[in-house]
Parts: sequence; C-alpha cells; structure tokens
Amino acid sequence: MKKEEWEVLEIFENLATAELIKSILESEGIEVLIRGSTVPYGDAVILGDGGITELLVKKEQFDTAKKILDELKESGKDVENSADEGGNDRDER
Repeated sequence: MKKEEWEVLEIFENLATAELIKSILESEGIEVLIRGSTVPYGDAVILGDGGITELLVKKEQFDTAKKILDELKESGKDVENSADEGGNDRDER
C-alpha cells in the first residue's frame, strides 16, 4: 500500500481561517488536513484557537489547491479578517 504524502499549503494564525479555507478547498474536491502548531507549548490548550495552524493537502493536489488559494487572494477577499469577524457584516455604532 502506497503511503499518502501531504504538503503544507499555507500556515494560518488562527483555526477559523484555516477551517474557512479548508471548506472552500473541499468544495473543489481537494482533500485537506488541518494540523495544529508544532511550536512547543503552542497547542490549543494554551493558545486556544489562536495558535498557528497548518493547512495540508495531498501532494498530487497541491498545484490545484495553490491555484485556488491564489485566486482567492487575488480576488481581493480578505479571508483572514472575514474569518476573524465570523462573517458578521453588522454596522458598528
């Protein structure tokens, strides 16, 4: 049996953003894994959802996933901020 190889597509500063991108990629047929921080004492118990999060994709799907991610970035969508705000478009008063 062949061992699956995964590559880090992007590193995010929080879990919410990684989950958002994961959802988008999965809707395009890309298999995605999320891996928490490898920094000592950087797990969710200490940092909560704010820790460094790696988004991994299968090696054979990396180029397609990278293209999708680049298109998202080029479209002008601020994925980091929209995930941080929880998609809340309500006016601040």
